[in-house]
Amino acid sequence: MNLSFVPLLQVQRDLYAMPRGMERFREYIRTMVDVETGDLALPLVAMNPMGQDHVPALIDAYLALGAEGVAADAVAGAARVVERDSPNPTCYRISLVVSDDLKGGWTNRYASEFAHRFESIALTKRGWLVGCCGAASRRRRCGSRSRPDDDLSSALSADACDPEDPG
Repeated sequence: MNLSFVPLLQVQRDLYAMPRGMERFREYIRTMVDVETGDLALPLVAMNPMGQDHVPALIDAYLALGAEGVAADAVAGAARVVERDSPNPTCYRISLVVSDDLKGGWTNRYASEFAHRFESIALTKRGWLVGCCGAASRRRRCGSRSRPDDDLSSALSADACDPEDPG
């Protein structure tokens, strides 16, 4: 199994730098969707493109802490283990996405958590494993309530996805 980390926090931060409105929403869609195939290019589905100011502030905090460097190191460590222990030839890209589960109408913390844990097979089939960092989780000791290794564990289970079926 081949694992690689794809940094997306700055991509998300750049979207939030735009004024909240339809242009930001359209740019979010353009960023997330591959123009040639119409399929998902980046796994930003959990992101609330209309998030309020607390979301870019949280992304700034993650960037300042070097969260993606920590995640990249963790992915590199996991990659060494799974390359050695797993005969699965599948490639996965792993990223962090901030989900606005605090003040957003776009997301509900419990619905988002359920969907991420049990309905993310479409992302997995497209070769993505996502750690959702919820805005509400900042109030808890842990910085995110979902970790990429949760998705990695699911991906390692037998027949976790059929690469020929993106659905």
